[in-house]
Amino acid sequence: MGASRIRVATGDDVSALSDLYTEFHEFHVRGVPLRLRSPEHDDLLENRWTESRTRSNARARKAGSR
Repeated sequence: MGASRIRVATGDDVSALSDLYTEFHEFHVRGVPLRLRSPEHDDLLENRWTESRTRSNARARKAGSR
């Protein structure tokens, strides 16, 4: 794995940043005790979490093949 660089985000980064924000938000929400969550909302979060991880893994594989 190459060295990390910090740079200013560009328009090309919007999709990845959106996925990162979604993943962070859902990780944070998972810290809410089960008794305070609604079952419907929990299912929605699980689906979004899975979709987000799938997209992130696909991007990582694509970046690794370059």
